[in-house]
Parts: sequence; C-alpha cells; structure tokens
Amino acid sequence: DPTSELPIFNGFFVDLGDDQSIENDLSTFSSRLKWMQETLDNFSPKSLVMIDEAAAGTDPEEGGALFQSFIEHLLRNQCKVIVSTHHGALKVFAHEHEKEVNGSMEFDQASLSPTYKFKKGIPGSSYAFEIAQRMKIKPEVLQRSRTLLGEAKDKMESLITELETKTQQAEELKAKFQSLKSKAESDRNKYLNKLDGVNKEKEKIRQKALTEAKSIMDQANRKVEQAVEQIVEEKKTGKRALKNIRSGIDKEKADIEQSLNEIKEKREARFRKSEKPPSVGDHVRFLDGNTTGELVEVKGNQAVVQADGLRLKTKYKNLIKVEVQKKKNKQKARSSGVIQGDSKLNEAVKPSIDLRGFRTDKALDEVMHYIDRAVFRGMNQVEIVHGKGDGILKDQIHSYLNERDDIKSFKLAGEDFGGAGCTVVKLQ
Repeated sequence: DPTSELPIFNGFFVDLGDDQSIENDLSTFSSRLKWMQETLDNFSPKSLVMIDEAAAGTDPEEGGALFQSFIEHLLRNQCKVIVSTHHGALKVFAHEHEKEVNGSMEFDQASLSPTYKFKKGIPGSSYAFEIAQRMKIKPEVLQRSRTLLGEAKDKMESLITELETKTQQAEELKAKFQSLKSKAESDRNKYLNKLDGVNKEKEKIRQKALTEAKSIMDQANRKVEQAVEQIVEEKKTGKRALKNIRSGIDKEKADIEQSLNEIKEKREARFRKSEKPPSVGDHVRFLDGNTTGELVEVKGNQAVVQADGLRLKTKYKNLIKVEVQKKKNKQKARSSGVIQGDSKLNEAVKPSIDLRGFRTDKALDEVMHYIDRAVFRGMNQVEIVHGKGDGILKDQIHSYLNERDDIKSFKLAGEDFGGAGCTVVKLQ
C-alpha cells in the first residue's frame, strides 16, 4: 500500500540467515539464542525486531514455545516485531493475541505458484505437499507423508487452504462490487445533475409564469384605476363628458358624409361630364344614379329621358350631359330608339334588398343600383332591410332617398314586417 507509514526507530534487531560457526562452536540454534540474548539486553520501545523463520534449527514445539515467550516479552515493552514462520503454534498465537495480526502471501491453487500478493489477517500455509507435487515427488511418497502428518494437522491445513480460496473469491467479489459502486456513484451523480437541471428549469418556468401573471395583474389594475378615475372625473364634469360624446358623434357623421361624397365623386368619375348643359337629343345621366339615356323633352324644370325603351321623368337639374362610347350594335340601338346604359338595368329585381352587415359606403352604393333597376323595371314599391343597430345606416339611407326625384315616399315598416329595421319605399 503506497499510503503505508512507519514510525522512526532508534534501533533495528534482525535475525536473518544462518550464523552457525564450527570455529566458535555455534550451531544454527545456538547462534539464534545468542542473537536473542543480545536483543533482550539492548532493545527499547522504539526498536524494530525482525525474525525470519522463527524456531528453526531445533524441536518445533520447544522452539515455538521459546520464540512465543520471546515475542510476548517484546510486545509487553511496546516493541514492534515482524516475524515469518511456518510453525502452526505461532500462527495460533498471532491470531489470539490482541496486539498481533496474521498475514500471508497469496498462493494460486490452480497453478500451485505464489502470486506475491500480501493478505492481512489470514495465516498462510506452508504448501509443502503442493510444492512437492509441483516438483513431481512420487504420489505414494506424498500420500504416506499425509498419513504421517495426521488427520488433525491435515484438516487445519485444508481449512487454511479453503480459507485462502474463499478470500480470493471475496477479493474478486470486492473488486466487482467496487466497480458496480463506482458505476452507481457515476449514475447517481448524472441523475442528480439532471434533477438539478430539471429543478432549475422548473423554477425558471415558475418565475416566468409569475412574471407574466404579475404583468397581467398590473395591466388589469391600471385599467381598473383608469376606469375608476374616468368615472370619478365624469361625475365631476358630467357636462364636459356629454359635450365630448356629442363631439365624437358629430365627427362620426362628418366622416360618413365625407365617405358619401367620395363615393359620389367616384361614381360621377365613371363618365366624362360635358361642360355644356344638356339639350334635347343629348346623352345624359342621372346624377343620383347610373341610369343613362337620351334627353327627349324639356318643359321648364322637368325633363323626360328615353332609356331602354322607357320614358323616365325627372328634374332637369338632375341630369348631366355625358359622352357615351359608341358600340358595335349602334345601328340597331338607333333604329329602336333605345340608348344602352347600365347593364345591371336588365337584371331581375327582387322586392327587397338586405343590407345588414354592409359598411355605410357599400350599402349606399347597393341602394343606388337597386333603386335604379327598380325604377327601370317600373316597380311601384320596394323594401330596404338595413337592421336596427344604432340607426346610423338607416339615417344615411333615408337621407339618400330624400335626394332622389323618383321616390314618391318612404317609411319604416310595421312591427310585424321588420319595424325600425326595414324601410318601405314607394316609387313614382
């Protein structure tokens, strides 16, 4: 582990290798005992003691007991100790002692070879039989050795091996778990980021809605305040408000009259007016309509016009001299004594015309053509449906009817026949 740390030591005591000497009459075990004595005389709580192959070179049980006692003494005096051993008794001692912990190097059971991975908390096996098998020791020798070892010892070694196998599996599962955990953390962060984005967008929409609602409320409040102020003002100055209303009505009437004049001007512009007053034999047109014909008689302020075979009476001042373009059937028209005028005169005329929904200028134009055709057809009475409304269209139509000389009279229809929404016109 690259994060591992060690304290500062003031002394190192290491038992490593074989210091036996024939010259000094020291066996392997004797040399180790000499080192043990020197260590006991000189170590301190800040020393580090390292022992390789503890209890080697003598009886395993006696050697194991001696080194266990030696290690206990060092630990009681706060000394740090690192020991490597194959003795089972020392492995059990490390497992049971509160200040000690077992450790081992991982061994691959499939390939029967070390992986060089350190495993904390797990005592290692010597793997003597496994290594002997890999070295191709005869099977009968291995089998006999297992028998001699004893069932209990073999069972302990098997348990250690099984424990190591399960530890390897646990490590693999741990690695998978870490991978899944990392992915879960990543997914969680993505979800939180998306959730944060959704919450921000939600808040943005909410703020926008609040802003729009506030704007609508502000506009409504302003309108209410203006209406209240207007009502209060009108109460204070009622006469002035009435005067303004009348002024508005007069302006509306003036606009309508201007529209009528424009219509009349456009209508008269359809023919080229002669500067000379009309004489008998001239082509003339009625000022209050589109009907044209030949002036055949003048008596004082009265005149008679021949139009499409009919003799029409009118006031002389209601006629203007016009120049009419000659047509291909000119010879036929002269022989019959008929002057071709407005082509709509030949159309069938219904007993009534409905002008509801028309603008004033359009309605007056329709009335003009309708009366012309009715007079041409010799009808005695027609009806003009203009609707009730505010009465403006009715007044304009009545004003126009008053200007025509071929209108005998007109009045509103009875209540059963339209009342104020219909005008009955009698023709001369």
